[in-house]
Amino acid sequence: MTFSDLSPDRPLRDFLHHLRRHSVATGDADEDTAHREVYHLALESLALDPLTYVSVQDRPLSSFPHHARFLRWAASYQQGMPLSRQVGERAFWNHTFVITPHTLDPRPETEGIIEAAQTLFPAQTPLRMLELGTGSGCVLLSLLAHYPKAQGVGTDCCPHALDVTWHNAGRLGVHDRLQLYRGSWFSALTPPQPHIPAYPAGLTNTHANQGGSNREKSTDVPPKTAWLGGQKPTTPPRAPNDAPWFDCMVANPPYIQTDVIPTLPRSVSHFDPHQALDGGYDGLDAYRAIIPRAASFLAPQGALILEIGWDQKEPVLALSSRYFKTQDVYKDASGHDRIVVCRQAIRPFAHRVITHTSR
Repeated sequence: MTFSDLSPDRPLRDFLHHLRRHSVATGDADEDTAHREVYHLALESLALDPLTYVSVQDRPLSSFPHHARFLRWAASYQQGMPLSRQVGERAFWNHTFVITPHTLDPRPETEGIIEAAQTLFPAQTPLRMLELGTGSGCVLLSLLAHYPKAQGVGTDCCPHALDVTWHNAGRLGVHDRLQLYRGSWFSALTPPQPHIPAYPAGLTNTHANQGGSNREKSTDVPPKTAWLGGQKPTTPPRAPNDAPWFDCMVANPPYIQTDVIPTLPRSVSHFDPHQALDGGYDGLDAYRAIIPRAASFLAPQGALILEIGWDQKEPVLALSSRYFKTQDVYKDASGHDRIVVCRQAIRPFAHRVITHTSR
């Protein structure tokens, strides 16, 4: 008997069992992950209390007021759609962020960027921060929440992603310390291309609408063209050489090889924007674009913090060693090389690079 053959009069337990078994069988998740995801799917779609989750599993599915929503979400889940895509939110670090089809669904490994920053800079440091490819803003906004005296700049080539970042900044209350610029990597800053968010009447998530989430339309989004009390973008901080100047630069750039993307789990290959995944034929295109120019945008004691693929340490270090004297590597919870921190920019060479590429 398959999931679709189950009658709504069968107990909830049977549906949960079939969902977990399907997720493991298709390779979308291991047993622990499948158990956790199905648990959250049931809680979110049926509006269950975690304390009563176990005790209600013998009830017929049809007895739950939101059982139709559960069935819709379950059908999408079996097609590989992550629960976060259906709800339109993802927990990251100590916060919850809105995500949309235009933004990457953040993974726990990316939290290593924040951990690395915390090892370098005390919490009260008045940092000037830059995130390249900000997406939903989860990294930069989490840093701004941790560093109350910091100012942040985010760039992205996707205007819809920048709108999501601005919305999430309002939810976290850090919008008054944030500026957004539209463009690819450093080209958004040279010359500055401020992004003016153009909100629709309500920010909705296409996938969440399909799932019928009670969070389909956020009431936190301001009216169109409204600003949440912060300064409209003007220009980023400037250095004596008239280049933007930052103490901490972070990025989780696309680093998956183009021909590998179709082989990834459906939760990634079908639902994450490919622009946020595709790192070119060898996965290193973004690093070749970022690292040579980063040295000219960093303050003397600044740091560039990058997420990398598990097998990319050697080529990334080979590249960064041409522009930085110091590189440190941090591992993720699985023991894979995941975060590279570059410091002590080799400035004469870096200045020649940026002078050449800015023409």
